[in-house]
Amino acid sequence: MDVDDLGPLPAHSDLGASGMDRWSHCPGSFHLSRRERRKTPTIHAATGTVAHMLVEQGIAVLTAGGDAVSELSGYNGVVSNVDGYDVLVDADMIAGVKHMLDYVTARTAELGVPPLVEQTVFLDSYFEAGAPPPVRLFGRCDVQFRAGGFVEVVDYKNGSGVVVNVTDNMQLMFYGAGVLAELTAQGLWPSRMRLTVVQPNARTPEKVRSQDLTTLDVAIWVDEVLVPAVRACEDPDAPYATGSWCRFCPVAHACPALLGAAREAARTQFDDSAEADTVAERLALAERVILWAEAMKGFGLLRIKEGLRVPGWAEVPTRPTRRWTDTAAVERLLAGHDIWERKLRSPAQVEKLVGRSSDAWTVASTFVESKSSGTKLARVTSDDAGLGFDDLEG
Repeated sequence: MDVDDLGPLPAHSDLGASGMDRWSHCPGSFHLSRRERRKTPTIHAATGTVAHMLVEQGIAVLTAGGDAVSELSGYNGVVSNVDGYDVLVDADMIAGVKHMLDYVTARTAELGVPPLVEQTVFLDSYFEAGAPPPVRLFGRCDVQFRAGGFVEVVDYKNGSGVVVNVTDNMQLMFYGAGVLAELTAQGLWPSRMRLTVVQPNARTPEKVRSQDLTTLDVAIWVDEVLVPAVRACEDPDAPYATGSWCRFCPVAHACPALLGAAREAARTQFDDSAEADTVAERLALAERVILWAEAMKGFGLLRIKEGLRVPGWAEVPTRPTRRWTDTAAVERLLAGHDIWERKLRSPAQVEKLVGRSSDAWTVASTFVESKSSGTKLARVTSDDAGLGFDDLEG
């Protein structure tokens, strides 16, 4: 099937790689996202966009034989406006990007081929000509390596709140299937594939994580996972399903399943004699209610900013922070008073100041201890039902 048969290519696919974990588990979200107003991007998404731009720029410099580290250092302190957010490029962001560049440099040397950067891959060819998918299936890979019978897909993750699991990762499998579709259309059939996540800010020692598989594994995944998931989304009455994928849903505020959970919670009775399983069920219900409530508040703020008058609600400033407008004048006025303090900055502040990749921080970090100040309630498994509210925007 010719992908052009499906019309012009939109900016993003409603059945794209980054959202596949959501729409494959919750096919009802596909139609909902096409008819309901979507929430605005977050500051974390905007920050990730800037980091990806630096990765692309850095690889371009490397490919041209230049000094990418020096080039990127010139961006330190630069502020970019993305989706209405002012994103600061700081030493931490540059250090994370350098981690990605180091990996790409090493793999380029090992494989003997240059990286392919920000390439769009299509998966429409996996569907019969008479039964195309409801929308174009495509995604943009951060980095690819194609070396004979071997292919590697590398995805950069700038966030720290959610540690991305690379094993059977829907987004990476989507990219891998797209690369495979392109190569087989050219009469090529690589035998091995590696899916890699580079996440320098992850709260785990392993900043680079990979899964090796055969291209036959990818082809089986297409038949058993991708195609059935897309077909399920075609059903106008496709069901909704809540789970960890809800945290990044662009229309969570309009989700009938989450609204139903909120209504169920309002009818729930609590008592001290509840068994452990009952408490667990109610906590899972509470997660869904919190997600819906936060999504609804964000959507309400968006509409009010657009001029909608909502009875009883208004956009108000956040709690103000007092600061001096003229420090020199204050110093002169209060001369003779003990207005100064000097103390060692916190480990987090020092790490940001000197840079986590610096030799000074490498030594200083040996004098850092991590000690919790108390306890809180949290999940202790990777159960799909967990919504991870501490890391909703990670």
